[in-house]
Amino acid sequence: MRSNPALPLGLLLSIASPGFADDATPAAADPTPTPAVREWKRHVENTFAFVLNPLGIQDAVDVSWSRRLNDSQSLIHKDAHVAFGLSNKLTPAFERLGAWLEVSPLSIVDLRVGVEPVYYFGTYKAFLRFPTASSRFDDDVIEDRVKEAAAGFANRFYFAPTLKARAGSVIVRVRAEISRFKAGDKGEPFYYEPAWDTLIKASGSTVVTTEAIALREFKLAGGKTLLLGPVYDLTHVKEAPMNRKQDIGLLAVWSKSGAFHGLKDPTIAAKVFYFLEDPWRRHEPALQLAFVFGL
Repeated sequence: MRSNPALPLGLLLSIASPGFADDATPAAADPTPTPAVREWKRHVENTFAFVLNPLGIQDAVDVSWSRRLNDSQSLIHKDAHVAFGLSNKLTPAFERLGAWLEVSPLSIVDLRVGVEPVYYFGTYKAFLRFPTASSRFDDDVIEDRVKEAAAGFANRFYFAPTLKARAGSVIVRVRAEISRFKAGDKGEPFYYEPAWDTLIKASGSTVVTTEAIALREFKLAGGKTLLLGPVYDLTHVKEAPMNRKQDIGLLAVWSKSGAFHGLKDPTIAAKVFYFLEDPWRRHEPALQLAFVFGL
């Protein structure tokens, strides 16, 4: 059993929040503009996630602060903002402590930079060493080498631009992420990175991911919202191009504004997808679930 989710969970967590639909800028005029409020707002969220293929669980706590950049009500400027935040992601295999800064000069663009140190506990096959980028790291190989798992540190620095838009009830978002990994000697020359489910070069590795979604919004009774639509993911490791990954699937996000059974702004997201390209999971289905609520 692997102990934590694969990378596509990043997309699931990024949109499994009550503010996702509001963040997508509409393409039509807002008939009832509201006065702008330029003050710092704090958001605290807890996310519990489960992944099937590979099997894994994760709990994350995120704290962020955001502030509008202007008082404009024009569509292209009204959602411009600056934000920063801290995060803690915990699984049975590792803990990640992250910090990030985001600037959105226009309503349709987010630009984020961040750093994410990680400590691998030496459990559940995390930080397992491999001699080459083309080494087999399928489930059977990793299970056979469970006793070789090592404890150690690694760092990730990333830049993530996002384009987003909304036309009526249709929401579109495309997000790219360029990450630079560097780990200690225990991971040389390549190590298994469980959150990305791939091999990373310990001395320095660049990972590029692309995530795209197109969702239809359905307003339900009682302040509830349902988002439904297709999702696509691509993962490419520059130092290991043979391990390229692609998947396509269907995403559903249910959210409730306000309190619901004692929980603040609860959201449930589910993604069912199919691996189009993967060194060991090609033509296999997978499932991701996330439950988010405010604190």
